Amino acid sequence: MSSHIYTLFATCWRSYLARLGRYVTMLAGLAVLFLPTIGTSEVTLAAPHAVQRTGTPVRLVEFRLPSDGSGPFSIVQGPRGTLWFAEKFGGRIGTLTTDGDLDEFTIPSAKSLPSSIIYTNNNRFWFTENGSNRIASITRDGEIREYSVPTAKSGPQAIVNAPDGTFWFTENLTGKIGHLDTDDESIHEFSLSNAGSKPYGITIGPDDNIWFTERLGNKVGRITPQGNITEFPVPTKNSGPSIIIPGLDGNLWFSEYYSNKIARITPDGVITEFATPTDDSGPEGLTIGADNHIWFTECDKGKLARLNDNGSVTEFPLPNANSMPNSITSGPNGTLWFTEIHTSQIGRFIIP
Repeated sequence: MSSHIYTLFATCWRSYLARLGRYVTMLAGLAVLFLPTIGTSEVTLAAPHAVQRTGTPVRLVEFRLPSDGSGPFSIVQGPRGTLWFAEKFGGRIGTLTTDGDLDEFTIPSAKSLPSSIIYTNNNRFWFTENGSNRIASITRDGEIREYSVPTAKSGPQAIVNAPDGTFWFTENLTGKIGHLDTDDESIHEFSLSNAGSKPYGITIGPDDNIWFTERLGNKVGRITPQGNITEFPVPTKNSGPSIIIPGLDGNLWFSEYYSNKIARITPDGVITEFATPTDDSGPEGLTIGADNHIWFTECDKGKLARLNDNGSVTEFPLPNANSMPNSITSGPNGTLWFTEIHTSQIGRFIIP
C-alpha cells in the first residue's frame, strides 16, 4: 500500500477496514434518500451512557451533507457563529450556519484531500491539501489561493497560525514540519529525527513555541520559531498521539488514538495520561467546551466524551456507532460541533 493511501485512511483505519462491506451497503441505501439540500435530524440522547436511565436528556442535531461519501474531516468556528469544515473525500470546503444553511466551495486542485482547517483574524480560513501537496487559504466569499510545498508528496496534515502571523504545518508522509511565510510566500521545512514518524497534529503552546504530535514516532515534539526541535517520548508504547491543543491550565493536551487515552504534557515535557472507559475507542479530535472541560471524539465507537476534573471520562454515545466522529470544535451558545466521516454529517451537541 502506498504512503499516499496510508494517509487517506490514517484516521480510524481499524474501523474503516472492518466497516468497508457495510459502507458499500449503506451507500446503496443512501442513494434512495439522496436530497439536493442538506437534511437534519434531531435526536434526544440520555446522557451520559453510564447513567443512561437517570441522565438528563441532551439535544443532538445532525446535518446530513448533500454528497454521500464526502467525508467531512475537520471543523472550526468562523465569524458570526458559522462553522467551516473540510470535506476530505469530496474535495470541498463547506460552511454551515447554526440554522443549517449550507454552502460549499470546490478546491481547484484535483485529489486535494483537504484535512485540517483553521480560522485567522483576517477573515481567511487556512487548510491543508493532504493529497495535492499544498497549503491553501479561502475567503468567506470562496476565493481560494494555494501554495505548493517544496517536498513532493509530503502529505500536509495539520496547520496552525503562529503569533507572528506565519503558519506552521505537519508533513505527515515525509517526517517534516513546514513553515509558511505569506509575506514572501516562502516555505521552509525542518526534518524530524525519524522520517517515518508521521507528524500529525500541531498547535501553539503557552510558551509561544510550536508543539506537534508524531503518530507513529510515539512522541510529542516542540519546535521553536528558529527551528530548534525537542522531542518527548509518550510513556505508553505505540499510543498514536494525534490531535494536540493548548489547555486552560497552561499545559497542552493530546489524544492517543491507539492506546485509548487523553494526555497532558507540561511545557517542560512531563506527560500524564488518562484512560477512556471504552476499549478501542480511537480518541481523536479535542476541544475545550464552554464548561471549560476537555471534550473529544471517540472515532471508532461513535461517541463524544468529556474529561472530568477528577480524571475520569464521561461518554455520550451518538445514534450511529459507525458514524466516525473525528474533529470537534466549540461553537456558540454552549454547543459543540463535530464531523462524522462515515455518515457525511455535521453534528451539533448542546453541553449538558
